[in-house]
Amino acid sequence: MAKNKLVQYSVPLSNEPGALSKLTKTLAAEKINVTSFMSESLSDVAYFRFLAEESNNVKRLLEKSGYQAFETPAVDVELSNKPGELNRLAKALGEKGVNILNIYATANPGEYSGRVVLIVDQPEKAQPLLAKFSLNGGREVLTA
Repeated sequence: MAKNKLVQYSVPLSNEPGALSKLTKTLAAEKINVTSFMSESLSDVAYFRFLAEESNNVKRLLEKSGYQAFETPAVDVELSNKPGELNRLAKALGEKGVNILNIYATANPGEYSGRVVLIVDQPEKAQPLLAKFSLNGGREVLTA
């Protein structure tokens, strides 16, 4: 099975009601399936960060629709859903000198594992380490 390359897209939005709805309407109209996401508000600007199932044309389609879009290589790992796993991962990355810039995750209560998405300063250095932690082998790093 071929490994997927992950890209996080960051789209700045006005921090106002309906801004996210307009963006997600655009994504839906372009048949872009969002597989993971987070949002953060910084005063008047909100950032919607997401991974998409098909990443080849996402930035171009967003820009064509009037949005700014930034691409960042991302890595992910499937970790056991138990206390201490995040600490173990963060410690291992820190010991290798890899800085975690952005992280988000989800796991359903009672399930064996959860998916963690990371934006790190040295994805190529992090990838072999993440593969050791991952229950599914992780994914390849997208390089420029």
